[in-house]
Order: sequence, then C-alpha cells, then structure tokens
Amino acid sequence: MTRRVVFAAVGSSSQVPPLEVTGTTNQDVAGEVMAYVRPLLCAMCDPPGPIVVQVDLALGAGTIRAGGQPAGYFTIREDPRE
Repeated sequence: MTRRVVFAAVGSSSQVPPLEVTGTTNQDVAGEVMAYVRPLLCAMCDPPGPIVVQVDLALGAGTIRAGGQPAGYFTIREDPRE
C-alpha cells in the first residue's frame, strides 16, 4: 500500500513537496519520513541535534522534532488509486 505524506511544515518551510511512502508500520513510515526531512533540517541549523519523527497511522498524522524542539508536522493519507 502506498501512502502520501503531506507536510504542513518542516523547520521554517511550509513549501515541502509531498512524499510517497510504502511503509506498513508506524516505525517504517517514520524511517522514510526521517530520511526525507533530515537534509532539510540539517541545512537550516548546524548541528540540528537529534531528529525524532513520530507517526500514528491510525490517526493519519505525525510530528517532527529536532534538538528537542518542534520542527514540523504532517498528515498521512492512503493512496486512493490503490
């Protein structure tokens, strides 16, 4: 199953393109989101501190924290084409 992650914000940017993910668990999707947002957050601050992505597939939402501070949030939608 493919899901679409739509970012409301990552760091100071609200113009982050959506991400297609294939993970089936909260942890899998969090890993895919982490790989996608890490370069964006690392470009904004040096060093960014630990980056933590939390995902709740049942709620269809997730959050991003960098250096212990809020760094973004997103929604997760199932791909209607499947």
